[in-house]
Amino acid sequence: FTKISGLAGIRSGALFGPSKILSKIREGMGPWSLGRMEQEVIAQLISSRQGSDGQCAVIKALLDDLEALLVRRNLHVSRGAGPFLMIRTGWGIHAASRARQSLDRLGVRLRIASGFGVSDGEDWVRIGFQGIINPERIVDTIESLSGE
Repeated sequence: FTKISGLAGIRSGALFGPSKILSKIREGMGPWSLGRMEQEVIAQLISSRQGSDGQCAVIKALLDDLEALLVRRNLHVSRGAGPFLMIRTGWGIHAASRARQSLDRLGVRLRIASGFGVSDGEDWVRIGFQGIINPERIVDTIESLSGE
C-alpha cells in the first residue's frame, strides 16, 4: 500500500509491498525532483525495512479494530489495500453540509468521497488516520450526523 508523509515543507510518497513487485515498479519510475534535504529525510524514514514492516502491521491491526467497530455499529464498510476505510453513509446531496457540520461542531474532519473512488461518492466517507487514532469519536460523529 502507499503512504504519504507531509513533513514540514516536504511532501513525499512511498510504496510498500512485496520486494519483487517494488523492484519492477522502481525500474519503471523516472527520477524524482527532490532536493538534497528531502532525499536525506526520506532516506532516514525508509532506511529500516523492519521498521516499515512493523508500522504497516500496526496500521493494519488498527484498521481491523476500526472496521470491527464500524460493523458492530451496523455501518457498511468497504476496505481496500490503503491505510483507510470507506464508510457508506447514504448522505447524498447532504454530504457536503454534514461534513462542514462535523468539522465546525465536532472538530472531526470527514472526507466525502465525491471526486475519487466510488461513483456515488457523496454517499461515502473516507476514514484515514484520524479514525485509527480515535475510532469511537469518528463512529459517534458519523452516527450523530446520520441521525439528523
